[in-house]
Amino acid sequence: MTVLGRERQLGAVVLDVEQAALRATHHLLSLDFHPVGIVCTRAFRFGREADIRGYRQALALEGKSDQEHIINCFEGEDDTPVRSEPQSEPFDITMNPRYDRFVKGAFDAVSNRIREGKLPRGLYIADEFFAIGALRAIRQAGLRIPDDVAVVSHQSSSNWNFELGGITAMRFDAYACGVRAGHFIVEVAEGKRSPDDQLLIEASLVKGASCGEQHADTSSGLPGWMPVDGKTMKTQFEGV
Repeated sequence: MTVLGRERQLGAVVLDVEQAALRATHHLLSLDFHPVGIVCTRAFRFGREADIRGYRQALALEGKSDQEHIINCFEGEDDTPVRSEPQSEPFDITMNPRYDRFVKGAFDAVSNRIREGKLPRGLYIADEFFAIGALRAIRQAGLRIPDDVAVVSHQSSSNWNFELGGITAMRFDAYACGVRAGHFIVEVAEGKRSPDDQLLIEASLVKGASCGEQHADTSSGLPGWMPVDGKTMKTQFEGV
């Protein structure tokens, strides 16, 4: 059986979220955005501890382990994910059962850090729903991206572009995951691979305005700037 998921105890095509977190954190540090924090949750199943491992590895490599900032979106809560029901076209991301809870969790967690004056200079956001909430909190506080805080987000879906277009992202290619899963099934059937194997899918770093870099990638339906709340992300990043 082949599963597109994270850290399951069976044969799987797995998103390498640990490597994504490591690379994202390193990217922020290489651009002198430090300290760097991670917006995540410790309890979320499907391997969110892997995000924290990657983040900590990057800090250790740069000798900054003493500058750890973990912004937990569900402090003290059980955040077992809600299963999404299949949706007809066109896809509406706001209908996903995780949307409101995850967006609010990130909004509250980042807002608290801002009020306390403890928001790191750079943020790696380990979930696209968290990214929506975190960016709303940053904008509501009147902070500018990347002038006040630089952001890199996880991305494993193209359906959130209406809120997050133009952001620097660690992008996982869903099509590539499907192709790898198909090959996996064939190779298991032909006896060329163990059914217990796991294949890691690495993310690609897509540079965008949220780190002050030229947005160079317009593939997968991602234009450079997307409408958000009646403005463009470029305008918001410039603090207007």
